[in-house]
Amino acid sequence: MSEHIQPATDQRDAGPPPSEEHERTPGVSHESEAFDFRLIIWIGVGLAAVCLLIQIALWWLLGGIEKRHAVRPGTVSELAKEDAQRPLGQRVDSIPGPHLEGMERKSDLSKIAEARMKAEAKMKRYGWTDPQKGIIHIPVEKAMEEVLRAKEFGPGNNKKKAAGGKR
Repeated sequence: MSEHIQPATDQRDAGPPPSEEHERTPGVSHESEAFDFRLIIWIGVGLAAVCLLIQIALWWLLGGIEKRHAVRPGTVSELAKEDAQRPLGQRVDSIPGPHLEGMERKSDLSKIAEARMKAEAKMKRYGWTDPQKGIIHIPVEKAMEEVLRAKEFGPGNNKKKAAGGKR
């Protein structure tokens, strides 16, 4: 056996473990197996007390806010009283949905088809996009032909370019 590893002694007969340092390995002492049950109980009681105090403080604060914003009797409008008497389902159904700009609440397939036809017709003809800036739009087929006629796509430019963009 190594000089640092000591055989385990029978703890039942030895009594409480010694708390002094070991002779052969300085700085090493035995851990006490005593369990401080009172400390654990006091910590638990303290945490429970803190939670209870927080709950009481919140109850007090929210009660004050509720009293401050309570509606006084006789100040409720007749419309609110009538609305409160209706079933919840009817009240929820009467709430209008959000108005989204540019979108219809109930989309109609004919409106979608009409918008698509307008867009396709615009793609097939010439027209102004912004007359003040001098921007026009041309049919898609014509635009593709113009791109292919451009200098970069001409008949003499079939050679592959070398790495780095040089020929």
